[in-house]
Amino acid sequence: MMVSISQFRNIANYTAKYAEALGKSSILQTKAVQNVNLTGLKFAPEITGLTQDTVSFSKKLVSADSSLFSWAKKQPKYSFHQMKPNSVALVHMTNFFPKNGEILSTNLATKAIDGVGASRTTIHFCLNKPVVEHIYGKGWSTMDYAIILPFKEVMKNTPKSKMLGGINEDFMFQDLVKLPKGSVIVKYNPNVPSGNFLTSDAFEGIKLVESSNRKLSQSADTVIKKMGFTTYDDALKKHLGATNEEIKNLTSITERQLLDIVNGMKNLEEVQKYKKKYEEFYNKNKELFGNSPEYSEFIKDAQFNMKQYQIIERYFNKLKHIDDGCKNFCTKENIFFGRHMYSPWMKSELAFNYISASEVLNNNSWGKTLKERTINLLKTAKDTLPEGKGLGYDVDKVIAIIEKSENPKVAKENLAKELKIKTLGITDYKKVKGELMYTSEEDIISSIEAFL
Repeated sequence: MMVSISQFRNIANYTAKYAEALGKSSILQTKAVQNVNLTGLKFAPEITGLTQDTVSFSKKLVSADSSLFSWAKKQPKYSFHQMKPNSVALVHMTNFFPKNGEILSTNLATKAIDGVGASRTTIHFCLNKPVVEHIYGKGWSTMDYAIILPFKEVMKNTPKSKMLGGINEDFMFQDLVKLPKGSVIVKYNPNVPSGNFLTSDAFEGIKLVESSNRKLSQSADTVIKKMGFTTYDDALKKHLGATNEEIKNLTSITERQLLDIVNGMKNLEEVQKYKKKYEEFYNKNKELFGNSPEYSEFIKDAQFNMKQYQIIERYFNKLKHIDDGCKNFCTKENIFFGRHMYSPWMKSELAFNYISASEVLNNNSWGKTLKERTINLLKTAKDTLPEGKGLGYDVDKVIAIIEKSENPKVAKENLAKELKIKTLGITDYKKVKGELMYTSEEDIISSIEAFL
């Protein structure tokens, strides 16, 4: 048995508090002490940097190759044809520990800080994989926490009105998600010896697994498997009959980017035409610049694109169906299927962005159309909601406040005062104003609607 100084200190503090709670001056007054066998007790060096977010006296250093969870059992295979809740693990990457065992939306998290919540009311997950880096991302693979939840249990514990839907790599819930038993929190801790995990209890029935792998997404994939689930990459490999190298190429971009390529092709012949162009481009540039170090990355990118189209050609028909399972599930559950950027909730966020942009970029003026556009976007968001879903706030009251506000700043102030909701993006718009020249109201509109 290995016992560190911090463990002795924790036990001493715990027993002192226990005695105090019983009205005793010492733990010795609470129960007769039995003889304790100290044989085999060894001093262990301090492992620094362990999480302070949990209360656990059972931290255990285990090999990454060993079994982590005694309760884990093999779940049904994740399938792109039929999405079964008990085959799905929800994965949420974040820099914030889920206090009280809850994942909060940006709205609730910011409201807890200063009493006014930001306009984003959604929480985002990937199915059976961590989120892939993309142009709108935040360094997802190196976040400090990967929170993995069994989808079937989340469905049991979450009101149906709060399960919004989405796609494989961006599935949404609203307001908050309570971690059910069987969930696992993976944390980055640089002090854990390489090739090992440090495990403990985060909450009752919920494990904390700490890893020194800075690419926490890789540790998350390992933990997904050890929980008994099939990873997205393994499911895709089986679906296509592809090699590991081919899967690595395809999953280096987001699923939506891959489907944009695949669905943008009319047929296999068009794929083959593009593949030929990439092959010719690579071969020509390799011949011209192949021996020049300054062009090595350029050549590598050209080769990557060529190989990607070769793989897409090989599996074109199967790739067109990788979102069928999620689509069928969302249809069955009568929830939203599609990308967040086309959802009612994104339209809602963009409407609030109009307010910030109008204040900062248009000299705090609604101009000719900005108020009307903001209100119309909110109405569209409300009208396109699936049955039984909401935007997370009273949209009619928001519209009424905007209608009576003489300028964007007043609208922003009244929204915060009356509904405890604030706009997003004000800092970014200030940065933009310093970098770009907006010459017209239409420039502002174009800059926002480019996201629609």
